[in-house]
Amino acid sequence: MRRTIRKEVATTMKKSSPRKRSSRNRPPSLVDKFLHYDHSYASGFEKGYHQGRADGTSGYLKSLEGTSVIIPVCNRKESLMAYVDSKRADANHACELIVIDNGSSDGTADYLRKSGGKLRYWINSNDIGVVGAINQGLMMARGQTLSILWNEAALTSGRLNDSQEQAGEGRTDVADIGEDAGTYGLCMPRETFRRLGYLDELFEQPEIAVMDYAVRAFLLNMIPKLPDIASVSIPHSETDRLYFRSKWGRRIENVFESGWTPDGRIGDIGAFYPTSVTVKSMGPAVYRLENNRRYKLESEGAGISATRLSQLDMKRWPLTTEVSPEHCMDDDDGSLVQTPDGQIYQISQGKLRPVLSSWVLAMWHLDRQPVMPISLEQKALYEEGIPLIAPPVIRTGFL
Repeated sequence: MRRTIRKEVATTMKKSSPRKRSSRNRPPSLVDKFLHYDHSYASGFEKGYHQGRADGTSGYLKSLEGTSVIIPVCNRKESLMAYVDSKRADANHACELIVIDNGSSDGTADYLRKSGGKLRYWINSNDIGVVGAINQGLMMARGQTLSILWNEAALTSGRLNDSQEQAGEGRTDVADIGEDAGTYGLCMPRETFRRLGYLDELFEQPEIAVMDYAVRAFLLNMIPKLPDIASVSIPHSETDRLYFRSKWGRRIENVFESGWTPDGRIGDIGAFYPTSVTVKSMGPAVYRLENNRRYKLESEGAGISATRLSQLDMKRWPLTTEVSPEHCMDDDDGSLVQTPDGQIYQISQGKLRPVLSSWVLAMWHLDRQPVMPISLEQKALYEEGIPLIAPPVIRTGFL
């Protein structure tokens, strides 16, 4: 009896309940409209972001026909403003202005933020050094000619205008190391930067860093004379002088007196780097350099001593398949040997390549590798190759 009553009540409620309207015919509620708008906005924002990023990246990499003027500054707001205004008024020397602020406290950062597209800039929260700031500017530069002004006198004179035109014709002012470099800055074609790489950030004074740069230019036969640090007309720090000597050896001339001469056919400074060394750039990936090839190691940076290179230097070697470190060793290739006169060489593709200094060994972590003595008779069995040099020290994180 109870079951019959329950069944009848359930049937009656089912018949009397209102029929549900199909969601297809129901008009959208305010919540539905908001959710639709929110989804469309998010979708459009995501699409616009990626498109803008792609366009910005492609535009950033496009080079300019004119000159990029790189100006590292620290508390020189007034002279900087005057220079920017003068360049904007000079229609004969159109250029891209790049200002790197090194932790100024005189309002330079605010001036740069309000520049309204007059120039490109990077603001460092603290002073990373003039050479580090120059490297940041070189990374940002897009011009076919690169002018670097680090001295107050360079901002108050038009001295580099002639140099800009010369560099644009294919000549390099790296050859003019000396008084001009110490007073006004440096100017060079972009191709020179591509071949030589960044400045060494371990130098405190840009004048000595440029001297170091000129030695690299000499190795590539870009200038006719090996520069001497004594030729720099400004007082230089003892720290920089000692570092220069330790990097290039007490008498770099000995290498050239041995019979090796600069070869203009060498493409870039990477040819002077050793083989059988481990390197890394700004990311966690670690690579092995072996005979003009770059191999990605299976394990990343943890526990591996790797030499820090700039991205520009890293890309000098084509990347091949991923391998483990033990697969990179090949007989005597990469081994170190030493002749009775104390000169250390690395064996590379059947040639003996002289190591310029102990700093070179330390920078490439080759100082931990055993050195085998050989006689002069054994040395004579090898052809002498190009010298091994140290890479520039890079401290700036995104180079």
